[in-house]
Amino acid sequence: MKTKFQGNLIEIADLYIRYNSKILIGQVKSTTLYDNEKYAGNINQFYKNDRNKFFASFGVGQLVNSIKMLNDAMPNLDKKFPQNKSLKIFPTIIFNEKALQTPLMGKIFQDRFAELLKDFKSNKIHIYPLSLIHVSDLESLQDYLFDNHNEIWDLLRFHCREPKFMPPFFNSINRKDIRPNYKRTKTLYENLILKYNTAQNGRQQTAVMQGGINGFD
Repeated sequence: MKTKFQGNLIEIADLYIRYNSKILIGQVKSTTLYDNEKYAGNINQFYKNDRNKFFASFGVGQLVNSIKMLNDAMPNLDKKFPQNKSLKIFPTIIFNEKALQTPLMGKIFQDRFAELLKDFKSNKIHIYPLSLIHVSDLESLQDYLFDNHNEIWDLLRFHCREPKFMPPFFNSINRKDIRPNYKRTKTLYENLILKYNTAQNGRQQTAVMQGGINGFD
C-alpha cells in the first residue's frame, strides 16, 4: 500500500486490515536464513554480523515507521479511518523462514520492535506486541477465518497474552484448538480436476475424429 506523505510516495504496509478501531498492519517477507547462520551457535553470526540490518531485512523497522505515520497517512487510502481516535494496533510480520517459528524467536523480535518504538508516545494508540506469523499458520487458519473472520482479533489478543514471552503463533492456534479444514480446498480441487479431465477428454475425442477424417481422405 503506497500513498503520498509529506510530498513523498511512501509504502505504509504490505498488509492492512481494519475493523472499527482495531487494525492489523503487517509486512510480508521472504527473507531466509542459511544453515551456517541458523546453527552457528554465535549470536553475531546469526545476525549476519549486523544486528540492525538483520531485523531490517525482516521488516521490523518498516513496521515501526508504518505505525508512527498511520494516523497522518492512512486517511489518504482509508477514507473511513478513525483519525485521532483511540486505536488498537496489532503489528505482524508474515514470513516463510521456518527458523522464526522456534521458541524465543518471538521474544527476540518483540524486544527489537519495542526498542525501535520506545520514543513513540500516544495516549490514543494501544500497540500490541509483535506477532510473527508463518505462511503455514495462515494455511491452518484459512477455513476457520473464512467462516468466522472477526475471530482474528480474538486470536491476536490471545497470542499476546504473555507479552514478555511471545510464543510461536502455531502454539496459540493449537491452544485455541483451531484445526485446518480442507473441505473447501478439496471441493475446489475436485472441481478443477473434473474440469481439466472433461477438457482433456474433449481434446482427445476431437483428435480421434480428426484422425478418422484424415484416414478416410
